[in-house]
Amino acid sequence: MKIEEFQKKGAINNFSEILKSLGDISNNCIMLIDDAQSVLKQEQQEDEMLRAQNGAKWSMPTSAAINQPYMANLQMYRDKLDAAKKQDQATSESFDK
Repeated sequence: MKIEEFQKKGAINNFSEILKSLGDISNNCIMLIDDAQSVLKQEQQEDEMLRAQNGAKWSMPTSAAINQPYMANLQMYRDKLDAAKKQDQATSESFDK
């Protein structure tokens, strides 16, 4: 009975559109993670260059040490995104059957 109501209300089409949009959302998230990682890596390279140029005068903690929690969080989000993409794919395949 609930499936028939679901179908009559046109929810199948809406659900199908949602499934299709998940790919775009996922790709956008991947781009944001990639951009954040790129900025952190570039900053780390600049830190290493300035550290090499200035020697002992550059006494701040290394960029790598400071950014490690951020990089770990970005990797955690990437792992969660990968798991979500797999689940989205399984849901989409089940829905298409």
